[in-house]
Amino acid sequence: MATVASIGKTGSILPVAKGRLRRTVKNAASSLATRGPIQGHQDMRKISIKRKEIVRQAAAFRKTLTKTVGKCEICSASPEKPHRNLHPAMSALCVHEIANGPDRMKALDKPFAVLCLCWKCNSMSVMNKKDWPQSRQLAILLKSRPNDFDLTAFNNLVNPNAPNRITIDEVKEHLED
Repeated sequence: MATVASIGKTGSILPVAKGRLRRTVKNAASSLATRGPIQGHQDMRKISIKRKEIVRQAAAFRKTLTKTVGKCEICSASPEKPHRNLHPAMSALCVHEIANGPDRMKALDKPFAVLCLCWKCNSMSVMNKKDWPQSRQLAILLKSRPNDFDLTAFNNLVNPNAPNRITIDEVKEHLED
C-alpha cells in the first residue's frame, strides 16, 4: 500500500491502495458514511440486564433529587443560573455517586451516598480523588443536606467490615475549607 493519501467522499483521509485493498478501503468508508461511527461498533461495552434494571429503578429517585436540590452542591450553578463563560450544558444537573468502583452501583439510589452536581463539577472537580476524597464529598453532603447525611450507613455500604473507615472528624475537617 502506498503512503500517499486521498480525500474520500465523507471528507476523511483514505490511503491510496491498489486492487482488492482499495475496494476494501472504499467499502469501509462508504459503510461508515451510511451507518455512522456508532452503529455496528463492536468495541462498545454491553450493559447487563441486571445493571439496566438497577439503573431504571434508581432513575426516579435521581430525577427527584435533582429537582429537589435544584443546584450544584459545590458551586451552586443550575440551569437557571448557569456558569459564566461556559456552555450552558455544563450547568445541567446530574447525580454523582460518592462511592466509586464496585460500590458505585450500590449507591445509585441512596441519598446518603450521592451528591447533586453540575456537569462541570462532576466531570472536572470531583474526578480528582486526591483533592476530593470521599470524606470531603461527605462534608459537602453534610453541609448542603444534613438530613440525608448518614456516615454509618455510608461506611456500611462501602465496607461492612470497616465501620470506622471514614470518621466524623475526617468529614468535619473538610467543613472548615
